[in-house]
Amino acid sequence: MVNSSMEPDLPYIKFFFLDASVIVKLFVNENEKNSDLVRQYFNELYTKFFTTNFCFFESLSALKRKWIKKEISKNKYRDCCRLLFAYIKERRIEIKEYPLENLHDFEKLELLTEKYSIDISDGLQLLSIKETILSKFAGESETTLITADENLAKAAKEESVKLLDLSK
Repeated sequence: MVNSSMEPDLPYIKFFFLDASVIVKLFVNENEKNSDLVRQYFNELYTKFFTTNFCFFESLSALKRKWIKKEISKNKYRDCCRLLFAYIKERRIEIKEYPLENLHDFEKLELLTEKYSIDISDGLQLLSIKETILSKFAGESETTLITADENLAKAAKEESVKLLDLSK
């Protein structure tokens, strides 16, 4: 019989749910401190990252706006988009979202958006964390929302979602 006290401590896998505002920080230095922190988490071992389809496309749109406003070059824009697609394909960032399969599901989403004056994308993120497989992890492995969106951060706190708030 193996003595459980003799077994090595295995590290916890940390689960992070990335808002579009944070995905962009992986590629562009918007706030050097926060961008570096996001990249640090992204490069750590024993981490898993999730987002929704909405956030994926919102990230592409935000990168496009940075290119159009000449905050990044056309080449940087293309490189960022290419890398984001690669992260999705390689499952470095996995798409995971609450399924909107019927009117009841959408009503739950609408209630969140009304309650906290957030948009549909933000509400879908909260539902995805609270009501999918991501809600099953506990303790050190509990899914953490990372956002730089102040309104989403407030709603997450109210909904008792573990949070890393980069909006400050």
